Amino acid sequence: MSSANASRSSSSGVSGMGSMGASSSSSSSSSSGASYSSNADDKTLHETYLWSFYEAVHSGLGAVMCAMTQVNNTLSCEYSSLLMKLLKTELGFPGFVFPDTNAQQHTLASAANGLDYGSASLWTTSTIEGHLKTINLTKARLNDMAIRNLIGYYHVNLDNGTQPSTAEEDAYNWNMVLLTSISLV
Repeated sequence: MSSANASRSSSSGVSGMGSMGASSSSSSSSSSGASYSSNADDKTLHETYLWSFYEAVHSGLGAVMCAMTQVNNTLSCEYSSLLMKLLKTELGFPGFVFPDTNAQQHTLASAANGLDYGSASLWTTSTIEGHLKTINLTKARLNDMAIRNLIGYYHVNLDNGTQPSTAEEDAYNWNMVLLTSISLV
């Protein structure tokens, strides 16, 4: 895509060309690994993209995975406006946000801006404690992350004590059930 196309905005508030408002990144390589950014103004986000998330949240959605791509030139797993403002506050999403494979790039930026569950290679105990000591990450945010990670467990009543300590060998052998069903047809 030419730089003229990437910088041109349509009347819908979506920059560039491509599906869902995707536009090519101006740099050929990026430290984030995201190859493009889906750019949309606030009106477009609300009128076009948030409805499906609104329906999912109000139907009991427990978790959201942020992608490896960028939204408005910010990594989706580090985009506070998208995760904290729109998803968690405006839509009232009570669950947790976790990253797609390799979508989390920075420890503090992802934790402070809305990611609730992160890569163990980035979110080590010493790293999180260091950010708490320097007050870059607040205790309130860390508590919010912990609560969001556990809320689904209680929502589906897994704390009732009736779960077996071990599963029977064939308890989760859905492939066998599927193959049996297909062969009966």
